Amino acid sequence: MASPPTQTGNSPTAPADAGAAAQPPRVGTRVFQNTIAQLVGRGVGLFFSAATSILLARFLGRERMGEYGAGYAYLALYTWIGTFGLEQILAREASRRRTEAASIFFTGTVVALCFSVSGIALALLLAPLFSYSADLRILVLFAAVDVLVVPATSLVIIVFQVDMRQWYAVGLGLLKQAMWLGAVALLASGKASIF
Repeated sequence: MASPPTQTGNSPTAPADAGAAAQPPRVGTRVFQNTIAQLVGRGVGLFFSAATSILLARFLGRERMGEYGAGYAYLALYTWIGTFGLEQILAREASRRRTEAASIFFTGTVVALCFSVSGIALALLLAPLFSYSADLRILVLFAAVDVLVVPATSLVIIVFQVDMRQWYAVGLGLLKQAMWLGAVALLASGKASIF
């Protein structure tokens, strides 16, 4: 009877070497990390949104806050034009054709910017039909940059979804919210006027 084979350093049952520690985390670990990043990001983002809304309400007062809300509600009618559903298409194509991802995102961003400009033009063109005064149309124009243009230029964040590194996208979103909160705080503390 033959003796059992002995383990050598090259056998598949040998203990893992130090190079194995440098391997990326498994898919399950990445999914868990991305889920935690999303949950924490939503919680912190909710705090930033609440703080910004409180500052805006105190600064603008009832009438101006209503106008502000009406401007954003009006622009919500045109948000679908901004990216026209390109997010899912870009994520799918970038994951399928990784070597062409930069070109795919550049083309997607240019197309989305064209859609956004069209959405802004349409919103401003139709604003008088909804009884928006000239002052409110200026507010709609400024809000349109936030609602329509910023999402179009942020399509490259999808690359973090493709690479399962969602915490980068969450971090960039929180940075945007923190900057918006800072701008509103400066506006409120300086008693400046937005009209």
